Amino acid sequence: MGAILVPILPGKLDEWQADMAELTGPRAADFRDLNKRHGLTQHRAFLAPMPDGSSWVIAVHDGPGGDTFMRNLAESTHSFDVWFKDHISRVHGIDFEKPPEGPMPELVLDTGQ
Repeated sequence: MGAILVPILPGKLDEWQADMAELTGPRAADFRDLNKRHGLTQHRAFLAPMPDGSSWVIAVHDGPGGDTFMRNLAESTHSFDVWFKDHISRVHGIDFEKPPEGPMPELVLDTGQ
């Protein structure tokens, strides 16, 4: 399983919500294919509004490809993946051309084992 916590850039919440509607509507089949190709059995996004008025997204990538999903997505040239990365970049400010600075998330509690 992989997980990321990313901000929604100021003024981009409506665009993020439109993207979610597209991924569960007209592009749902493409999104299911993305998950299958990248070894994900479940792909969840949680909207986390903050007290300061900002919004963050917690994305959880379950399945055999969960731990490597973001790295594999960054390297993908598949047309839907390119579209998906473009939307992620615009809404969250992620630069897929360079890895993020700092440590990756660390699993500190797992009661499922």
